[in-house]
This record gives sequence, C-alpha cells and structure tokens, in this order.
Amino acid sequence: MFPRVLAEGPFSLGGSSPSGGDQAAGTCCAFSVCASLNADGSLGAVVHLTPSTISVSHRLTYDEVDADLGLGPGMCQYEDLQLIYEAARLRRSWRVSRGCIDIDLPEPKLEVAADELDKARPAVTCTKLSQWESAARTMVAEMMILAGEAVGTVGAQQHLPLPYRGQEVPQLPPQEVLDALPEGPCRGYALRRCMTRSVIEPAPVRHASLALDAYVQFTSPIRRYSDIMTHFNLKAHLRGEPLPFPAPAICSITNSAVELNRELGRAEGDVSKYWAAEYLRQRGSCGWPALVLGWFRAELNLVAVTLEDLGLETIVKVDFPVEAGDRLLLKVAEVDVKAGFYRMYVDDRLSTSSSSISAEAAEADQPQEDLSEEELERLLLLDLA
Repeated sequence: MFPRVLAEGPFSLGGSSPSGGDQAAGTCCAFSVCASLNADGSLGAVVHLTPSTISVSHRLTYDEVDADLGLGPGMCQYEDLQLIYEAARLRRSWRVSRGCIDIDLPEPKLEVAADELDKARPAVTCTKLSQWESAARTMVAEMMILAGEAVGTVGAQQHLPLPYRGQEVPQLPPQEVLDALPEGPCRGYALRRCMTRSVIEPAPVRHASLALDAYVQFTSPIRRYSDIMTHFNLKAHLRGEPLPFPAPAICSITNSAVELNRELGRAEGDVSKYWAAEYLRQRGSCGWPALVLGWFRAELNLVAVTLEDLGLETIVKVDFPVEAGDRLLLKVAEVDVKAGFYRMYVDDRLSTSSSSISAEAAEADQPQEDLSEEELERLLLLDLA
C-alpha cells in the first residue's frame, strides 16, 4: 500500500534508520504482543498489547533457522528460537485438537532481479515452498496466528470493534474418502476445494479453518488496510481516545474493498502466471516430474497436478486411468508468455499410488467452483509474511 521507499525503509524492521545508518544497529517502531500459554497450548490469562520499539541485532533466513532448529535443544545456537518453536508445536497440536484444517500444498516462489527485467531472457528463479515441511515457517505461522487470537480475544473482552475474520464450517469429504488419499498435497487439494470464503465482521466470529473463536489479522499493516485499522483502534483504546474506526466504518470500508481485493488477487495471479510461463519457456525441452493431486474435471479427463520440483500447480489431460498420488512426467506443449499461459502434456507415467479412491468418489465430494488464489491465501494464511 505504501511507496517502496517507506515499505522497505522506515516502516520495515530491516530498513534504514532516520539517521541514515543501518537500522539493525538502532531501534525501530513495532507493536508487541505478550501472551501466556496454558499447558494444552491454549491462550492463557496473560495477554498484553503495547506499542514498542525494538532493536534488530541481526537477521536469519528460513533455511538458517531450519538448520539451527534441526540440531535440537542443547545443540542449537539460538535457544530462544528453540523455545518458541516448541511453543508453536504445542499451539498447533491444540488447534488440531479443536478441528483446524491444514492445507498441505506447496507453492512456487518466482523471483526476477530488477536488473534482469529489461533483458530478452531474464533470469527467473522458481523455488518450491512448503510451510509444513519447514520448522521455521511453521513457527512463524503459529506465532502470527497466536498474535491474531490474542488481539481478537482482547477485542472481544473489551467489546472493541475490529475487523474480525471468520469462516463458516466447510462441508468436508467423508473421512473414508480423505483416508483413502495419500497424506500431504493430495489431501490438501481435496480439502482446499471445500473451503468457504472468509468474512470480516466488526464483532467476533468463529474462524473454522483456524479453529479459533476470535481472530484478527494484525501482523501486516504495511500490506493490508484492515491491519492498519486494527492498529489505529488498539492504540486509541490504549490511550483512552475515541476509536477512529467504529463498527459502521469498519463494515463500510471492508465491504467496499471486497471487489478491489479480488481484482488485486487476480492481478497478482496474472503476474505469477506470466513469470511461470517465462520460466517454463526458457526450459522448454525439460521433463517435469509431477504429482497427481486429484481430479479437476473427471468427465473431461482433466487432473490437477503439482510439479514436484517447483511447486507449480496446473491442469493436464490424461488418456489413461490415474489416481491421486500417481506420478507423471510432464513436458511443455506450448507457451504464450504475454498471456501468462502454458499447456503441458503427459510424456510418461513414473509411478502409481496405492490410493484406492475412484474418480467418481473424489469428484462427487468436490464442489465445482474453485476459489481464487487470493481468497485461498487469505483463508489459509499463506500470506503471513
């Protein structure tokens, strides 16, 4: 929402300080959440919210944290992160016990350096990201969810109008259908097709996928206006001032932003498709191992697959029986980069799955309308950064 000079500068924890030095050596503004946990991982009685200044001493990548956490307690370099990770695991276990819905699907991270954009063949990188395969990403996700629950709980207790996010309970496939699918992406695909849209209300509403009674997105005020509204109202409440965003204003703003958010989601999707097409164009002769996620349209012999090395998801037509969990070798049939379009075909069959689910059973329990990428990201907290 802000110019890059602000978003990556004084508004960022890794930007430049007002004095022009390295902000990592100074302090920067933040909003801190302190919360205690009960033995089962539920939110405890101690919840404290306050504007703050923090000192960023150094930064770690997800890979660096994963490597350190993998050493275990007593062996790792950052014991505090090990403690936070253990708290995150406890939190996730508690949410699972309450019926949270985890969508275990990889996603691609497409990147192009700024100095490559004007080249005829820009260097495009595509990295597969999987939240549940990374201890660091799981830790960050659970701590952000915890912060959202803490803010929602305080808001509910104090009767504060905030942009509370909720979601109705989706109609999931029968358990025997899910049990017949291989664990991981195949089950994630089946669950994702059942998800209902999220809603924003000025009063607490249950979020089924997160298994929380009150939840407010709070951690990305640089990117989401609803998060800024939360910050403004919380700070006004803490100062004893009138709230800048009463309930009618929250409803008006969020309702008017629905279509805009969808348009932005479509635009982001178009950008991703453009660079995915360019990435595949530059590697046109390559073969790509792909995992069959499930039937997209069984009557048309269309299946959804994910390219195992990239995390890219696409649709291909098959002329032989397949099941969720089968592995195929795909190749690019045609690419139109300007249109953000690429079509792949099955070159070979690599392996079959032990899954016993039939196409008819899988299709019968799936709604025919897929959600947009932007809505799925919002529902399932894939955009927690």
